[in-house]
Amino acid sequence: MIIKKKIINTIAIVVLGLGLALGAYAINNDKEVLIPAANVDVSELPIYPMRSSFVINLDNPNANVGFVDYVFVGKVVKNHGTVYSERVTTVAQYAGTKETSAPYTIYEIEVIDNIKGNLNINTPIEFRKDGGISADKKAVYVFENDELPAENKYYIFSGSAGNDGSIIISGPNSNIPLNASDKQDILSSKQYKEYKNAFENQVKVQRERSVSKFRE
Repeated sequence: MIIKKKIINTIAIVVLGLGLALGAYAINNDKEVLIPAANVDVSELPIYPMRSSFVINLDNPNANVGFVDYVFVGKVVKNHGTVYSERVTTVAQYAGTKETSAPYTIYEIEVIDNIKGNLNINTPIEFRKDGGISADKKAVYVFENDELPAENKYYIFSGSAGNDGSIIISGPNSNIPLNASDKQDILSSKQYKEYKNAFENQVKVQRERSVSKFRE
């Protein structure tokens, strides 16, 4: 998905603590509303950056790898659309405050190579990415210095397992684009080597962890 960025008023997201920053670990599927990606033309939509604080330095691959449960190379097969979960309060310049639903984009991907953890390689899997089209279909929300993955592109993904077995991808550097057309390009890329080294030198974080239902 290609999004054309436009100059917009800065928007601050309040009540975006660690829970949203890492993804919703328990989401009530009965209350979710899916907006299919094919139903919305996002090329002209403004991008509203979501702000939050993180417990680790996401610019440090060693810390990033140590915190998450899974790091892997994947190809985005399909963007299924956006769902909405918990309500958050947003504050926009000249627009006051309002309540909105936090968006998550649902992707289907093919895992090419596991760096940390063992996810199924031969079967397409699903994950949720923090961010997506707003419920009113008038904007796209992503974390600052983050971007939504695009179909048919390769990325190094860093994600955590929810207690329902889902995988949540969230925040800056959680999907690092690779300029690659096949597995050999991936394995020889600078980014892949960097994250393989980060796995070997990860800064481990003690926290409650879950296991993905997509593991081998």
